[in-house]
Amino acid sequence: MEGFSHLSVPIAELREGMVLNQDLTHTVGLRQGRVLTTIDIKRIRELRPVPILQVVISHSLRSQMNIQISDDESRRRGNEQGKEALKSLQIEHYREVLGETDTRKALEDKSLDVTLRSLVEKKKSVIRGEENITAYQNYKTANIDKYINSAKTVQTTAPKDTINIIEHYAQSHADMESLSSVDALDTKKIVVRSDTYEVDTEHFLDAVLNKKSVYTAFVENLVVDFLADMGYELARGMLVFLSRNESKRAFISSHSLQVMIISLVTAIELTRMINKKSENLDSGDLSTFLSISKKTFTLEELVNLGIAALLHDVEFRKQVPDLKADSVFSMQQQSIIDLHTSNGYHIAKMLNIDFEVQRAVFQHHERYDGSGYPSGLHPRFFTKYTPILIFAEYYTESVTKNPFFDRVLSPRDTVVRLLSAERAKFDGDITYAFLKAASLFPVGGWVLLSDNRIGLVRAVNSEKLDKPTVGVYFDQAYNKITPEEVNLMKSAIEIVKPLSWDIVRSAVKGPIDFIYH
Repeated sequence: MEGFSHLSVPIAELREGMVLNQDLTHTVGLRQGRVLTTIDIKRIRELRPVPILQVVISHSLRSQMNIQISDDESRRRGNEQGKEALKSLQIEHYREVLGETDTRKALEDKSLDVTLRSLVEKKKSVIRGEENITAYQNYKTANIDKYINSAKTVQTTAPKDTINIIEHYAQSHADMESLSSVDALDTKKIVVRSDTYEVDTEHFLDAVLNKKSVYTAFVENLVVDFLADMGYELARGMLVFLSRNESKRAFISSHSLQVMIISLVTAIELTRMINKKSENLDSGDLSTFLSISKKTFTLEELVNLGIAALLHDVEFRKQVPDLKADSVFSMQQQSIIDLHTSNGYHIAKMLNIDFEVQRAVFQHHERYDGSGYPSGLHPRFFTKYTPILIFAEYYTESVTKNPFFDRVLSPRDTVVRLLSAERAKFDGDITYAFLKAASLFPVGGWVLLSDNRIGLVRAVNSEKLDKPTVGVYFDQAYNKITPEEVNLMKSAIEIVKPLSWDIVRSAVKGPIDFIYH
């Protein structure tokens, strides 16, 4: 299997086939991820933007150039960094093949859709990497061997169905391992890129409503790009969610993107949690394995979940295109709320997407205790995507300003409600998975600390969900102070209480986008 190294190379030693691992957009017009050609190298040497460049290089090319790495640790680290960086660089390369304009045209141009769909599959292959097939086979074989005797005696499902469930579990487990090896963007970069996600979401929703024929590789590409940018860094995804609170674009676009982010963060953590639980089951626990493993998500299912989230409120975009976070529905408009799930479902049916995705759009306001609408369904009638989607919709509407909820709660207060008054309305595994990903004081929530400073929850400590890592930015009077990151697991400082975004926003004078740096 080919290995890779992450190196700093003088421009005089650049060679064709090296992959650029830094942006030279403003000086040379080359982006990170570019596989360097002879013409590229000539241009770099002429313009000399920097004396040394960061590149990813294959071990075979390194051997040809007789580049030595001094010790085993450097070689190991270089190989690991190289493989992770190369995934991100290859995806960046595929992003540039069509360009932004033609990518958006793919919504209505069949030939461009075919090209984009091919690129989406290549991106998914890059995310999965070379080890994915081997990991899948190993997990499949191990679980068939583990449960073969139980399968003969437990009449829970047909043997073929049991094998199918084991295969699905194996694929989800392998996909999570692959996702964990993606070199995620840092917080600032992914927040900046989220502006593009939101523009693309708005473009997609408008095309669905206004074009006679819409192709779907575009929206699959949007979700895959986000997954590649976030990887396993779920806290960064939560900070992107937070950044959309300041969006100046159409409300439904930002809201739908936020629901997608919470859905994907929760589904990834749920899959990771179920996989770990499954590993600890005994060979006689086949029934439990078959039940819980259905809650895991493969890469393709994560993409479907993202599409369902982006489409779930499309009817509001149709009926109230200028809807804002502070809009108030009149009595005459109340029917729009009542019918938006069923009308959204009929819009989704016009697209060439999974039927379960279409049904999830219809079901996104149902509840586990049967108290939801439009049908008051119970969980046995839900699609795979529905339990995640109803949770993500509820959390998003609770913590962000919107025309559907009268009062915005802090993330912490929302968690308290999910664990008490609203507990029966949602799948307990999903609620717990979200808490594992976001903490009991969720990432993106403001808190007052016991030393009278004010900070933003930035990361989770999985061993102590009530002691996250907090970025401190203000004193008690909301004066800006030197930023400091405090890991509450290693500090005597404690959280006194959560603070709502509205309180912080009204108290702070000027922009606060520095929190994403």
